[in-house]
Amino acid sequence: MSSISIGTTDVNICARALVNIGLKPIDNLDGDDDVTTTCSLKYPEAKEEVLSLYPWYATKGKVRLGRLTSTPVNEYKYAFAMPSNRISGALAIYNSGEQGAYSIKDWDVQGTNILSNEESLWGDFQFDLDESLFPTHIKLLITYALSSKLAEILTDDTSKSQAWSYKAFGAPGAKGMGGYFEIARTIDSRFRPTQSVQGFSLVDVRGS
Repeated sequence: MSSISIGTTDVNICARALVNIGLKPIDNLDGDDDVTTTCSLKYPEAKEEVLSLYPWYATKGKVRLGRLTSTPVNEYKYAFAMPSNRISGALAIYNSGEQGAYSIKDWDVQGTNILSNEESLWGDFQFDLDESLFPTHIKLLITYALSSKLAEILTDDTSKSQAWSYKAFGAPGAKGMGGYFEIARTIDSRFRPTQSVQGFSLVDVRGS
């Protein structure tokens, strides 16, 4: 059994995925050989795929939205900029940042902005975080998904690629909701659903 752990960086995850498909692990993503190049291209794809499938607790954060100075040309009075580092649309919108605040329904989306008649808004979004902030179940699922992608390209073994795809997401009949994804989703549900994202500016955005 390999001694390589599910580490806290993209390199660790890529190394483990390579071992999964019977290849030697890498220790960086800076090389120009076929294996390193393929890992550097396919890792972001696997990560994005996994993060977009479910609102994982580690990726969720509540932030105050910056209100633009420009006025929307429609029935709403105000426009607010959604955070640029989000990986999802708004999961919920609030008119208060206080504990116990209820989400509101009267808002709309226009491009990258939220439109509302409320003077201040807070929103729940998913964010692309550093691997060191992911719990093990997310890193494992990314590793399995990446193993499938790497096997298809680096081993030219369709059955091996399919086997890791099944391990990650289940057989086709599961419609991407089976395999380890189902287990990871169950584990994730035990955690607090919303985490604060530190360092996001709460200063109003100055629009034109």
